[in-house]
Amino acid sequence: MKLWESYDRGLIHASTRMVVPPMATQSGSDGFPGPRTVRHYVELARNERVGLLFTEHSYIARQGKADPWQLGFETDEVIPFQQRLTEAVHDVHPGILFFAQISHAGVNTSEAVTGEELVSASEIAGQGGHQPGPDHPGNPGAGGKVRRSGTPGEEVRLRRCGNPQRPRVPLKPVLFAPHQ
Repeated sequence: MKLWESYDRGLIHASTRMVVPPMATQSGSDGFPGPRTVRHYVELARNERVGLLFTEHSYIARQGKADPWQLGFETDEVIPFQQRLTEAVHDVHPGILFFAQISHAGVNTSEAVTGEELVSASEIAGQGGHQPGPDHPGNPGAGGKVRRSGTPGEEVRLRRCGNPQRPRVPLKPVLFAPHQ
């Protein structure tokens, strides 16, 4: 296996095996990618050897916002801005896979950031309760918003937070969900 060979497995078809992992730019504004965000990802996409580029973690619900400058997929209003980001990346590198990493910070944030009571992303109640998964009726269509933005897949990270009587449970495995 060579780094510059294509990668084909299931629904994933990347021109190379070079992956740029999610890295927070802290350049969003209320979940919306701005010009600085677009410039950052366009610059990364200019490298023709990159086969797969992930966006930084993007919150799916206000309760799961990790920091004030985080990107998000909470509302339909963000979709055209995420589409422009996706189009800008594909304008400079048409063959690149550009996936969104969606996340929920659970109790690893603060009410000062979310403006809401803290909740956990698992079925195990944490300090503030729990938040259902990305396409649960309690948060309809977060995955659909990602798909409508033109991003062909998402990486979902769910944190389990144990109750106060048990030690904290570490980050659970990542669910990689390419769209069909």
